[in-house]
Amino acid sequence: MVTKEIATHQVVLGFEEPVAGEIPAGSDLVLRLKVSCSAGCDLTGGTVRLMSGEETIQEVSGTRPNEAEESALKVPKELGTYSWTVLFPRQEANGVVHEEASLPVTFATKPHESSLAVWDVPSTAVTGERFRVKVGARSSGACVLKGTKVDILDTDDAVVGSGQLGDTPWPGTSALYWKEVELTAPAKEGIVSWTARFAATDSELPHTGARVQFGFAAVLPPEHRLTIKIVEQDTEKPIENVQVRLGPFRSATDECGVAELSMPKGSYEMTIWHPRWESPSTQVEVFEDATIELRSRPVPEDDPDARWA
Repeated sequence: MVTKEIATHQVVLGFEEPVAGEIPAGSDLVLRLKVSCSAGCDLTGGTVRLMSGEETIQEVSGTRPNEAEESALKVPKELGTYSWTVLFPRQEANGVVHEEASLPVTFATKPHESSLAVWDVPSTAVTGERFRVKVGARSSGACVLKGTKVDILDTDDAVVGSGQLGDTPWPGTSALYWKEVELTAPAKEGIVSWTARFAATDSELPHTGARVQFGFAAVLPPEHRLTIKIVEQDTEKPIENVQVRLGPFRSATDECGVAELSMPKGSYEMTIWHPRWESPSTQVEVFEDATIELRSRPVPEDDPDARWA
């Protein structure tokens, strides 16, 4: 009796694209694996396994000749270095035994990046009184950050306000989770620089922390109302949307060319800005309610980028 010897061939495994050395924790890893026989056999129907030690993470059947087989899977949520193996077990195809082949897959998981924003910060806040700002955090992987904590820190890094990000992102964004946080202005007047902090310690997936500074002026309680009317120099027509600034106090003119500010008494330099109209800076003494009318002239054509006077 003659025993027919079964031919054996070698199998070559390779990735169409290299696996990144670092992958954000809990994100998708897409592997595009090419399986080929050294003798050119058709390996359709062959089985490939992705192994972590002795555990099979995923099994793919039906490899196609000359095509990359795409597999998508989640990498671990925990930070660390992982060594997986792509395994083509010894198997027979079309009367030919194909030897076992393996390919290592090594990567490290890293935290997702996070960013932080603060908006709707008032230019002034009355000393000792409460005010609100909005704080939002976003994940580079568009992860859901609802319920995670944000803190507001003073200049000594002491927490002066906290909140948990809401359930839904800010309108018009896909993943900017936000919270309105109530704060109390310092008891002493002056320029204030505080910090919003997202520590990310309570997020479902690992994230880097983020910090961003914001500022405002702590001012004494208002004592007087200053009304400012701005008109065109030649026609006396009201000018709308003129930005008005007196020290830390800011406002803008309405359709009647009128801006109003409430402030404590004192001496202030008043500056205005409009892309098409200009007025010189003016020193204003505020000691009672008052109305000031200013006449603006057109910005010279050779100075289209004029800013605060």
